[in-house]
Amino acid sequence: MKMENETPKEAVAKGVGGSDASPSSKAMEVGHRASDILNGDERAQEEELRARIRDVEERRVPWETKLGASLYDATKDDPVLREGREELYASLEELDAERAGYEAELDALRAAARARVDRERLLAQAVEDDAPFDCPFCGRHIASGDRFCAGCGRPVEEGRRELVARMLSEQYEAAEDPVCPACGSPVREGDRFCISCGAKLA
Repeated sequence: MKMENETPKEAVAKGVGGSDASPSSKAMEVGHRASDILNGDERAQEEELRARIRDVEERRVPWETKLGASLYDATKDDPVLREGREELYASLEELDAERAGYEAELDALRAAARARVDRERLLAQAVEDDAPFDCPFCGRHIASGDRFCAGCGRPVEEGRRELVARMLSEQYEAAEDPVCPACGSPVREGDRFCISCGAKLA
């Protein structure tokens, strides 16, 4: 029965059950309660499907990343495509420059490690080697089995180490890129000491 002062349109909106809720709000309530009406097997299927959806989304991420990277490389030099996105491109370029710096440091670190290993190997060979040689300090010939130089009295081991150091120094002078004459590690122009072994450079 229509309430007093109620318009026909308001009476229709209330519906047969007399509810004031609109059809759209009722649909939303049904949607929120959808999980509540599932039985045990249906809930298990729902969880499995949700897990599969999450798996697909996770597998999609690296492809999105690759697509974004390829589009960035293809568009970064195009001023038309950069327009309105300057901050985005500038941020990416700044990160690229930072990454390049770290990669250069990593290359230098590896090169220094290789040089250190080579130096240690050469020094070990020099100490163990018993071949005759000329003393690098005085030029006197040192025969196999000698423990000291007959010319200057220096230990033979010291003379062999000096020979290795001079050999590394010659490699340093012949190298296109500057390296430490003591250990062979890469150095930069203007460095006064080697950051790998501490040797004085200038």
